[in-house]
Amino acid sequence: MSDRPPLLVLILAGVAERWGCAAEVSPLARADSPLLARLAETGRILGVRLVTDERQVCTAAPLLALLGLDPSGLETSRASYLALDAGVEPAAGERVLNADFLALFRDEVADLEPGPLRPAESEVLLDVAREALTAEGFRLHPLQGTHHLAFAPSDHVDTKLPSPERLLGRPLGYLVPAVEAHARAQRRAREVLEKHEVNEVRRELGDNGADLLWLSQPGGVARIASPFDRAPASFGSDAVWRGLSKAAGMELRGTEEADVEDLATAIDECGLCFVHATSAQQVASSRDVVLRTDAVAALDEGVVAAAAEAAQGAGARLMIVADRAWETATGEPHADGVPLLLWGAGIQSIADLPFTEEGAAAAGSPVEPGHGLLAYVRHI
Repeated sequence: MSDRPPLLVLILAGVAERWGCAAEVSPLARADSPLLARLAETGRILGVRLVTDERQVCTAAPLLALLGLDPSGLETSRASYLALDAGVEPAAGERVLNADFLALFRDEVADLEPGPLRPAESEVLLDVAREALTAEGFRLHPLQGTHHLAFAPSDHVDTKLPSPERLLGRPLGYLVPAVEAHARAQRRAREVLEKHEVNEVRRELGDNGADLLWLSQPGGVARIASPFDRAPASFGSDAVWRGLSKAAGMELRGTEEADVEDLATAIDECGLCFVHATSAQQVASSRDVVLRTDAVAALDEGVVAAAAEAAQGAGARLMIVADRAWETATGEPHADGVPLLLWGAGIQSIADLPFTEEGAAAAGSPVEPGHGLLAYVRHI
């Protein structure tokens, strides 16, 4: 509504632990983040449960919910939005899958982000993986880094394989695809990758190899009826977020490093602006508390500072929220509530709570359903 203040939504991907975690292992509690602390003092701390189905946590569902969309009726596979961002889509009768390089130690997944791979190494490994997949009716579409796409006929894929985030430190022996073509494709890819000269040399040098191409979360074409009367502005470098922005009819204006002037202009012109920040997401799976804590501190100094200044200058509200909760010990994402901070025009503090998992839990029952959050915040 026109009489409501503008809203800037800042999504801090990868920052939150499960509720009830010890403060010493919570990056949000440990980090030197004075700005988040000041915003929490004068703002309002809540929690929100973006999804309730554990199977949706590792999909695009939490991000869809943050846009005010009910994920239960939409395509949630991250592969679908990666494909949209890349300008490709499955043909008739096909599904698109995430094709993620993983590092193994014996039969266990040791690293979800092997590398960084040099461009020449990546090109060689993608070529041998492509040949292995083609023999089983799968076609590989390279993207960047360790995350790629594969396409296959619908009857070739197992829809129930877990996402890579569910695999860290776990043996793969029992995770054999139930569909024979899918099982053969993964087996062939592992055989050629694990023993490849590039990976053997990397291991000799003390680096992880890209030993397996994990094919999971098949999806279809990502089509969404835009829920917005006026196209919001969107900032973010994550490929899933870029595809989601395109699907939802948002105007993608740049990366998460947008400066104060860019954000202020977007708020003024659009009234609603989303920023998806990924620097903490990139280290979340490592479970290295120091790295994750440093990532939160860097976000506080960089993107949070820019967002707060832009929101204040525009007379807007700022909503800061995590995207999913991580299990401290295992690194698995869960459908717990995540912390939420509201600050700015018309927002008054109710209780002195920190922007942490403990603070969100102390605020009471989380906002549910998650896809109602945007409307709730805009009408406070």
